[in-house]
Parts: sequence; C-alpha cells; structure tokens
Amino acid sequence: MAESFKFICVIIIFLCSFIAAKNIDGRNNPTRRNWSELVGVTAEEAERKIKEEMNGVEIRVVPPGYFVTADYNTQRVRLYVDQSNKLIKTPTIG
Repeated sequence: MAESFKFICVIIIFLCSFIAAKNIDGRNNPTRRNWSELVGVTAEEAERKIKEEMNGVEIRVVPPGYFVTADYNTQRVRLYVDQSNKLIKTPTIG
C-alpha cells in the first residue's frame, strides 16, 4: 500500500513538472497579464501577437465610445482602439 502511494506521488510530481515546463515558452503563460508593448500598433497586429502567446484567447476590439461589461474572463483580452484602429490602452486579460 505504501509503495503504491509513493508511486502515485511520483507520477503526480512528474505531471506537474511537465505542465510547468510546457508553459515556459510563453504559450498560455498564466503570469502574462498584459501587453503594454502593443500600445500604438493596429488591432490586427496586436491580435496576432497575443494569439501567438495565448492559445484559445478571445479577442474583443473596443471602438471609441463603446461600453463593455464588468465581468472578468481569463480567456478574453480587450483591445481599446482609436478611430484609426490603433491601440490606445494596454491590452489586459479579463
């Protein structure tokens, strides 16, 4: 019984290490919360860059004067743009 418990613990530790190592390259990196370097670029460029780093993200472009809901979504990034479709605010998860 004790040996099987140790074996299960080793497997769990191995799987956790594997998952952590997979996120080192920046894809779906939970520590990445914003992309301040994208302010001033077009919404298309920003969307491409964010999607390179975050699989399955939902990108929402927010034109000037539009309202958004106050809910928080870890798979959504809003892109606030001006009339020329360039980012005017740092894109953040939420």
